[in-house]
Amino acid sequence: MISLFRKIRQNLLYENKRSRYLKYAIGEIFLVVIGILIALQINNWNQNRLLKNDEVLLVKQLLQDTKADALFFEERLYKLKTQAYFYNNLLNLCKGLAIEKDTIILSDFKNQPFTKLANQSNVLKNNPNAYEQLLSATLKIELQKYASKYEFVYRSIEYYNSQIEEYYVPLRITYYKEMPNIGEVKNYEDLRFLCDNDTNLGVIQLLKSTATTASSQTEDFININAQFTKKLIHFLENSHD
Repeated sequence: MISLFRKIRQNLLYENKRSRYLKYAIGEIFLVVIGILIALQINNWNQNRLLKNDEVLLVKQLLQDTKADALFFEERLYKLKTQAYFYNNLLNLCKGLAIEKDTIILSDFKNQPFTKLANQSNVLKNNPNAYEQLLSATLKIELQKYASKYEFVYRSIEYYNSQIEEYYVPLRITYYKEMPNIGEVKNYEDLRFLCDNDTNLGVIQLLKSTATTASSQTEDFININAQFTKKLIHFLENSHD
């Protein structure tokens, strides 16, 4: 094609048709520029298509991880609620009040109160660069909300864990003769010795408060998780592979 254009220009010069030569040269330049622009457009389209495909794969991974987070933190929520319930019943025992009965009572204390809880998010652990890779402004905002709320959950659960480490472990040392293993506790009466002084009651009250706070933060995070999951599903339903 280039050789053909060159031959036409040479013929025009040979025939001394300079005005036609200039017009032709300008037209040729115009065609070259158009060709370059089209090539750039095609290249940009291909790059955008690849980025879009990568985004779809990322969203599928995020969706899988949000579902895993939902299951994990539902279980965290159950443990926190039952532990807070346990501490409340223990306080009632010490105060001579009736111990409540409901569907989340710790059957034979199998849920192990006074134990620390693991705490992590698959969404944030498995996708550290997701915010930069996402093209959707909506999903970026939702991911920011997700990460922000998780920070509250993480801090509240870790604080609860730290209180168990700081206050309950010394309690076990102090009462090592009286303190049964949690798996061996059959009823609240087995722990009545903890009612002996106000310091013990203060520890139980502290653990109840921190477990309740962590429970509330976890519940809020589960709601954010559900919203994010819906946004991810909506995105995938409207994406075109």
